Amino acid sequence: MIHQFYITEFEKNLNLFRVLFDTRDQDYIHWKRDENAWSLLEILCHLRDEEIEDFRHRLQFVLEGKAGLPPKIHPQEWVTERSYSTQNFALVKTTYFEERRKSLNWLASLNKPQLDQFYNHPSLGKLNGHHFLNNWLAHDYLHIRQITRLRYDYLAHVSGIDLGYAGTWK
Repeated sequence: MIHQFYITEFEKNLNLFRVLFDTRDQDYIHWKRDENAWSLLEILCHLRDEEIEDFRHRLQFVLEGKAGLPPKIHPQEWVTERSYSTQNFALVKTTYFEERRKSLNWLASLNKPQLDQFYNHPSLGKLNGHHFLNNWLAHDYLHIRQITRLRYDYLAHVSGIDLGYAGTWK
């Protein structure tokens, strides 16, 4: 069984993501701080695809002791390749939440997983189950921060008010 800490944290993050993505405001969904930033929709699409094709898949690959390497992924390129900015926010949100629930059920079903099992990545070296489990959780935290920053920046944009009194980002 995966240590309960991880399952609890992933559950909390799912609840946080439900709150952070609870909007129908199309301006907010598509707004970007600048041309290099991601919109809320693009972040959501990224999380959905990572849930399916990256962390859960790679952790499963390691735990099953498969030979070779897992399929290559290119998350940064998916934004344009998969036309994230044109996707349906409500549909993507539903799919992401369903996939996260599948991940949680799968993690809870594991009985004494061999997290020390690994594969040799050509440039990153040995990547084991601990690596993927912890980086999956850290990935959540990074995107929670990213979305929170997007919300802050959007507030500054729509209000036209200097928000420095509230504090500054470091």
